[in-house]
Amino acid sequence: PFGFGRQSIRAAGFFLGGISAMNAIKEFINLFADPRLFFILTVFALVLIVWKRELFSRNAVGYGLMGGLAMFFGFGIFDENFVLIIAKPDNVPIVALIFLIVFFTWFSIREGVRNDKRIAARFSRLWAKKRLEMSMTQEQLAGALGISQSAVSQMLSCKMLISTEMVMKIAVVLGESPTSIDPAYFKRFDMNRSEMIGFLALELMKLKPSERNKIMQETRRMDKRDNKRQSRIVT
Repeated sequence: PFGFGRQSIRAAGFFLGGISAMNAIKEFINLFADPRLFFILTVFALVLIVWKRELFSRNAVGYGLMGGLAMFFGFGIFDENFVLIIAKPDNVPIVALIFLIVFFTWFSIREGVRNDKRIAARFSRLWAKKRLEMSMTQEQLAGALGISQSAVSQMLSCKMLISTEMVMKIAVVLGESPTSIDPAYFKRFDMNRSEMIGFLALELMKLKPSERNKIMQETRRMDKRDNKRQSRIVT
């Protein structure tokens, strides 16, 4: 149905001894180069990369991909037509672009995974400190954030990504700046102090009324408790 049946037959011909090894390899590549099949495989690869991003972000994977590409082009120089194509002046930048796309795809995923782990580690340290100061349980934190206790556990262990909106929610509930969880929270917006305050107000307004009220009620309750604690210390 995808129009690559003949390539499959010709590629299988190598194993039957009908064609040479080089031709079999070219037919095998042509099979996967069919635009419709290639598009499906590309989408599948993208989903797999995002799903298994921690595995994909390993250095061994990045070095392996670059090494595999180098071997592919190194093996290709033994084919006269392949050399004629990649050696054309217009095609040389495209060859370099293939290496750059593969490298920066892997590199960006790796840096993203590392940043997610740093955010989760900061959240974990902040929570370890604040739960003692505020006498707050993980169940209460989950209720204030409007998520399940399991989701909080997964965020603390970096099994669930912490979104920009969730960073703001956590900061409000724990009475800290969002930058204590994500240092780059405001840098990406290029804001000064007054603009940051306005931005936080807008972020709060984006929440559902029930979520916003729950956060504000929890914040007021914690403020009252802190004030009582401070008054006991003074007396």
